[in-house]
Amino acid sequence: MLKQENVKIREIQPQDDLVLAKIIRNSLKSVHLDQPGTAYFDENLDHLSQYYKKENRWYWVLEANQKVMGGIGLERFVYFPSCLEIQKCYLCPEARNKDGDTGYWKW
Repeated sequence: MLKQENVKIREIQPQDDLVLAKIIRNSLKSVHLDQPGTAYFDENLDHLSQYYKKENRWYWVLEANQKVMGGIGLERFVYFPSCLEIQKCYLCPEARNKDGDTGYWKW
């Protein structure tokens, strides 16, 4: 288990794009959701830093020991401006909750 000082949450950067795309695609493929109509084929998936740098969009990356472990995106919901939509919330297998551990994300 990692110590708290080895884990950080930060804004997405362009160098995170390909790592996050791989984490997302691998996660979807592992549950047989590598199908059209899912995030697996999202045209923005390989360029998340560009997509989320626009107004009313945010993406945070979970990093542990200087390795990207996953991330979560938020976007203001068009029809309900006071609400945010959670998007592209994926973690690599090592970062997921296992054996009763709380994992890295603590809400």
